[in-house]
Amino acid sequence: MKPAIARLTRLGLCILLAGCQVTDSRNISDDVDALHNIVELDVAPRAIRWEIFGTPEYVGAVQGPTDFVTLVAEVPGLNEAEFKKRAKSGTVWIAPEAARPWISSDFRSLLSQHRNASVDLSSHYNCRAAHGKLRETGQRVGGFICNGSAKGLLYLSLK
Repeated sequence: MKPAIARLTRLGLCILLAGCQVTDSRNISDDVDALHNIVELDVAPRAIRWEIFGTPEYVGAVQGPTDFVTLVAEVPGLNEAEFKKRAKSGTVWIAPEAARPWISSDFRSLLSQHRNASVDLSSHYNCRAAHGKLRETGQRVGGFICNGSAKGLLYLSLK
C-alpha cells in the first residue's frame, strides 16, 4: 500500500474507532548532524533517535500558538563513570506530549507518569542534568538525561 493511502486509512480508522490521536512519524530522525545543526549538546552521541515537538501539539485542523518546544531523544547508554560526574537534574517540567510512541517502554512510562508536572527526577531515577545551546540564537537550554541499561533518554526544553 502506498504511504499516503496507508496514512489516510489509519486516519479514517482512528476517527471511526474513538478519535485517537495520529502521530506523524516524519518528525522522528536518526540524523546526528541535523540535530547538531539545531542544538549543541553537552553529550556527544554516536547515534541518536530524536524528535522535536511543540506544546500544545499540532494534530491537524488550525494550528495555534506553541507555548513550549521540546526535544526528546534516545541515545546509546552512557559510560556510568562519566554519567555519575554530571550534576543532579533538579526540577524539570515534563511536557504532556513527551511520552512519544517510539520511545522505549521504560522511558515512555517515566514520561507518562510525570506528564504535565514539575518533578525532580534525580531523587527517584538514574537521571542527571543535561544542557545545550541553540545554534541559531546561542540561547542555553536545559533538561535531563537518564541512563538506562542499553539506552539513555535525553529531554531538553528548547523554548
